Amino acid sequence: MHGILLTATAALSTLVPRQMRNCPSTPTCPRWNGCVSTSTNGAVFQLSCATDYNGPVIDAAQADAFVDCGDACSRRSGCVAFNMKDGFCYLLGKPVGTARISSNNVNAGVQLKAPTDPELAPGSSTCTTVIDCPTNDKCRYLTNSKSFIAECNYDYYGGDIALKSTDTMTKCVDECAIFPGCVAVTWVDSNCYLKNNNTKIVYNNDVDMLSLKSKFHVRKRSQILSTPRDIPEWMNTLAPDESGVEEGVDYWTF
Repeated sequence: MHGILLTATAALSTLVPRQMRNCPSTPTCPRWNGCVSTSTNGAVFQLSCATDYNGPVIDAAQADAFVDCGDACSRRSGCVAFNMKDGFCYLLGKPVGTARISSNNVNAGVQLKAPTDPELAPGSSTCTTVIDCPTNDKCRYLTNSKSFIAECNYDYYGGDIALKSTDTMTKCVDECAIFPGCVAVTWVDSNCYLKNNNTKIVYNNDVDMLSLKSKFHVRKRSQILSTPRDIPEWMNTLAPDESGVEEGVDYWTF
């Protein structure tokens, strides 16, 4: 009888619809339509295949996986849903608008549960000689009398003034601290990109960055809105905040 019950339970589990089941690491459509994914900060998103919401686009991110788009949305103040297409996530604010059937390979994610883990305050911890992302996200690193803040999974687009090769992120920042005009770096696969102040921020789960503590004393919408590499031209029409100032960001002064 025990064996029969186990067999019956296993059989029933195969009949549970994929709606509300946990998404695999890379869910495919339409097979996994309706599955749910939990972001690193506890937010939960549900996949809607072949769906395009026409709500206001408040930001953009660069990511290939559904869970990474969810991470980007969960860390962007005001984001409650997103559209995914061709390696980019278009983050949506309220109201998300009408769910339209898409024939252009657009899939969507809608937040079912808000984040449960609070965002770390920039500089709330101190980086040592090794910065390990995402463990050391938002840590403060001091070098050459300059204070830098780490931001994991973000990239400064544009503003390149030099390219160095370093085996660690901290050595990359050390290069910036002595390079004239450098106020930030992005680091990926030993490539150290030194940046000036003419940059825009984009979520990218393959890249990590550090910037001077005072770099964004006030972050304007024009500085925040992302223009990722090869982003479609129509995404330049992102909806601005009414205030013109990025929400949910700590502003720093020396």
